[in-house]
Amino acid sequence: MADSEVADQTPPKEEDVQKTEEAPESDDWKNEKFRSKVVERIQEEITKTESQVPKSAADLEQFVFSKATSRKNYLDLVARILVYVAEFNKKKEKKETEEAKGETGDKEEEKTEEKEDS
Repeated sequence: MADSEVADQTPPKEEDVQKTEEAPESDDWKNEKFRSKVVERIQEEITKTESQVPKSAADLEQFVFSKATSRKNYLDLVARILVYVAEFNKKKEKKETEEAKGETGDKEEEKTEEKEDS
């Protein structure tokens, strides 16, 4: 066996393994370009679901950014916001549907009462 073959077979040093496993977290999530893409994504979700959330996409992102302590935390919070926007629309639709059914039910009751009075 040649010396070069032996060198290739030695296990990596522990600190080399840690460097690859624990890659340093990049701060790219803090720059304006990355954040503006997140604002666009939130706005897309608002538009797609036709939600009327009480805050703008920029306000929601700013809130998330102010609370985030890391890139992972930031992205987790953004994911929560996207779910919130989708859920907000579903709750609104459900409420409107229930209100519409309630109004229809009230009108049907009035018609029934009118027939009974006749």
